[in-house]
Parts: sequence; structure tokens; C-alpha cells
Amino acid sequence: MSITNLTTLKKVSKSHLRKVEDIVDHIVTSIRPSAIYLVGSTKSGTIHCDSDLDLVAVLPIERLEKNISSKVLPSRPHKEIPLDLHIFSVKEFDAKKDVGGLCFEAFNFGALKYRSSKK
Repeated sequence: MSITNLTTLKKVSKSHLRKVEDIVDHIVTSIRPSAIYLVGSTKSGTIHCDSDLDLVAVLPIERLEKNISSKVLPSRPHKEIPLDLHIFSVKEFDAKKDVGGLCFEAFNFGALKYRSSKK
């Protein structure tokens, strides 16, 4: 698994970054995404006590199945950190990554936390 090192984020504690990595690892084992991007306040280093963790997961499938987040959320670690998990099929992500919105933000400004070695 290749995880981007986020220790360059000055305002995010190392223990919080370890928790982010644990959550990413759980998502990887639960739904096998092709990529996971970190966006939002954790990425920008502006987290505060009410911040959630914003992740974008890209699945290597044409169309998402219903309730796919139920494979991740009930058993995820560090439930004390609110998680906003956005899941896209690779087809949907590729169509949106150049036109604005969350996919654009993730692709152009997000921190790549995981990329599958499968092509």
C-alpha cells in the first residue's frame, strides 16, 4: 500500500495523522478502492474540534452498488473522528475531475493517501 506522507501538514498532530492512516487502511481492506484522496481541513491543516475527516474514494468499477458505505462505516476505527466519505466509480470520477466540484478538488488539490498497484 502506498500512502502519501502528510507530516508536512504543520497544524495536524502526528496522532491524528496516524488515525487518518488507520481509517484509510480500513477503507482499503473493506472496499478495495483504486485511490483515496484526503481533502478538506485535515488536508489544509486547518482542523479544529468540530472538523470532520473528508475522504474521496474511487472504486475501480463502472457503477456503484447501493449502500456501499455500509461496508466501511459500521466497523471503522476511530469513530470519535467524524468521517465524510465520498465514494465515486472510476467512470464518474474521471468524468468530473476536470470540471469542478469535489472530484476536481480531490484530483487537483487533494492528498493522495492510497493508490492501488493494480492497473
